[in-house]
Amino acid sequence: TAGSGRPMPLVSTAYDVTLDAGLAVVTTRRIFRNDEQSSIEATITFPLPVHATLFALEACIDGRILKAQSRSRTAARASYEDALDRGKSAVLHEEVLRGVHMLSVGHIAPGTEIQISAVWGLTLTFAGDKGHLRIPLTVGDVYGCSPLAESDDLIHGGPIETAALSVTCTSGS
Repeated sequence: TAGSGRPMPLVSTAYDVTLDAGLAVVTTRRIFRNDEQSSIEATITFPLPVHATLFALEACIDGRILKAQSRSRTAARASYEDALDRGKSAVLHEEVLRGVHMLSVGHIAPGTEIQISAVWGLTLTFAGDKGHLRIPLTVGDVYGCSPLAESDDLIHGGPIETAALSVTCTSGS
C-alpha cells in the first residue's frame, strides 16, 4: 500500500503454460484485494525471464477490463496521471529493469479485487532431448542480488505463497 509500507494482499496466483514445438506461452494471473478503508494506488512488481516477450497484459478491476496499449514512456505516464487526477481507475505498466516489470494501479476502491493477467512467450532451453522452462518468481530469480540501489530496492519477503500450475503440450512430448 503506497506510503504505508504494507503490502497489498495477494489472494491467488495461477500459471497456465502451453508448450508447442519448443515454445512456451505462459499466462500468469494474480489476484489482489484492497483491504484498506479507503481508495489506494498500488504498485505490483513481477519478474519475467529476461529473454521472454510479454505480448498481452490486462487488469480486471470490478468487472472492468483494462487492456495494455503500447505508448511512449512519457505519453503513458501522462495518460495514467491524467486518469488519476480525474478520479478514474488506471493502470500503468513499465519495465523498470530488463525482466522486471511494474504495474501501478490507481484508485482501487476498498474491498475491490484486481486480477492482473500477463501473457508471455519464451523458447524452451534444451539439455539433450529434454526441454526446460524456468519461471522466475522473484527479482532474485532473475538477477541473483538486486542490481538496484538500496534506496530504490524492491520490498520483498512475507509469507511463502502457493500457486496453481497447469501445463498443456499441444505438439511434441
